[in-house]
Amino acid sequence: MSPRIYKSTYPDRTIPRESVFSKLFPKNPEYDETLPAFIDALNGRTVSRGEVKALSLRLAYGLQRTLGIKRGETIMIFSPNSLIWPVAMLGCIAAGLKCSPANSAYTPPELAHQIADSGSGVRGA
Repeated sequence: MSPRIYKSTYPDRTIPRESVFSKLFPKNPEYDETLPAFIDALNGRTVSRGEVKALSLRLAYGLQRTLGIKRGETIMIFSPNSLIWPVAMLGCIAAGLKCSPANSAYTPPELAHQIADSGSGVRGA
């Protein structure tokens, strides 16, 4: 039996050739960089859009220059829900990495499966 192919009734859309990082942080930002990007619900700490961008770029630089991680490699982010998580994810995206976020509540067998399945050679906590 041949596979069944479903066609959308919606018109085709052009997907922009732009990274998520470039879309969120354009050269000429639409929003003030001092505006809050994230607010920690537990303690009220705020991180601005500019801070997120700067921290993410610093992480991206460190991943590439200090750790020697190459564009296209897969990295696993193992972190609880915190203000560091989006910075880590955006830093990896800025460095051109593929991200495999891991839940900090995973059991060791679940984590081992994700490491093997994602092919992540680098893991960050």
